[in-house]
Amino acid sequence: QQLANTRNRREPLNFVPFAAAISALTSHQIALANALLEHGTVLDIQTAFRDGQLTSKAFVACCVRRIQQYDARLNSVVELNPDALIAASAADKERPQLTIIPPLHGIPILLKDNIDTGDEMQTTAGAAVLMGTYAADDAFLVTRLRENGAIILGKNNLSEWAFWMSSDGASGYSFRGGQTRNPYGKFDVGGSRSGSGVSVAAGFAPL
Repeated sequence: QQLANTRNRREPLNFVPFAAAISALTSHQIALANALLEHGTVLDIQTAFRDGQLTSKAFVACCVRRIQQYDARLNSVVELNPDALIAASAADKERPQLTIIPPLHGIPILLKDNIDTGDEMQTTAGAAVLMGTYAADDAFLVTRLRENGAIILGKNNLSEWAFWMSSDGASGYSFRGGQTRNPYGKFDVGGSRSGSGVSVAAGFAPL
């Protein structure tokens, strides 16, 4: 219980790969992205891409900016994908060449920290014993997301081991990420989906 009540995440997020892109954002891009993250749909975001109001790269930078502003007290994100901006820039270059744009093309998504990604991000299920574990390959659902142009933005906190080891732990707590907190008050955060739910509720990513 003492661990569950800790206020600080165990591992700081690395914002360095995103610093230049965040600094380059205009006030219009920030305002539009915030509105889309708080009230919009994926279709609305795609419309903003299509009309040239936002690029995927700028939208990813806005998502990370919100995480940087607000997640220190929510603990919903445990790791950011250092290659997210590269993937977003590639989507921006590809978009004009596509006859049919997949619905998730250029859209950032956060994944639970028990879903494998064969990249520079760890997959730990929140557990100390798996810290430093990197998957060799993407999970099937991650392969399909990437094939459809989705941008893997990072990994979400969760109830450690997704409550698989024990149902008696604190809901939304893991050794790696600390205690996930509901952005709307002192309400339950929903167990293994805690970081995912909080991230969407706080507008850190649309999915």
